[in-house]
Amino acid sequence: MAIDSALLKKNKAIAIFLLVSFMGLGGGYFLLYMPKAQEIEDLKAQLLPLLFQISENEKMIFRVPDPNKEIQLLKERIQRLSEQASSKEEIPKIIQQLARKTTELNIDVISIIPREDLKDLAEDLPAGVSKVYIEIRISCAYRQVAEYIKELGNLATLFTVEDLVIEKDPEEVTDVLKVRLILSTYVLA
Repeated sequence: MAIDSALLKKNKAIAIFLLVSFMGLGGGYFLLYMPKAQEIEDLKAQLLPLLFQISENEKMIFRVPDPNKEIQLLKERIQRLSEQASSKEEIPKIIQQLARKTTELNIDVISIIPREDLKDLAEDLPAGVSKVYIEIRISCAYRQVAEYIKELGNLATLFTVEDLVIEKDPEEVTDVLKVRLILSTYVLA
C-alpha cells in the first residue's frame, strides 16, 4: 500500500500541477492574450480605412499631370501661336489674303479696309498683342457669301466675324446682295 500511496501522491501532484498549469494557461489566455487580440483586431479595423485612403491618394498622385510636361506643352503651344500670329506690318498681306479669296469665288469687292475706329472695342490684351478690325464690302449672291465666310476658316490667319450685314437693293431684280463684313484678328504689336 505504501507504493500505492506514493503513486497516488505522485499522481495527485501531477494532476494538481496539470490543473494549475491549465488554469494558468487559461488565465493567461483570457487575461493577457484576449485583450491583446481584441486590441490587434481594433488596430486592424482602424488600419483598413487608412490603407484604403492611401490607395486612393496613390491613384490621385498618378492622375496629377507632370508639371514639367505641362509647361513644355504650353511653351510649344505659345510657339505655334506666335508663328501663326501676324504682326502689324503684315496687315497688307492679310488684306491680300482676303482679296484673293474674293477673286477665287468670283465675288465683286467694293472695299477692304482696316478699321482703326473700332480699336476702342478691343478687350484688355496681353502686352505686345493688339486686335485689328478689317471691314470688307462685297457684292455677290447669298451662296457666295456663305462660301466666303466658310473659306475664311481655311486661311492662315485666324479671323473672328464681328459683324455681318446683308442688304438687298429692292430695285435690283437679280440675286446680288450688298454685304458688309467686319472681321477681327490678333496681331503682335
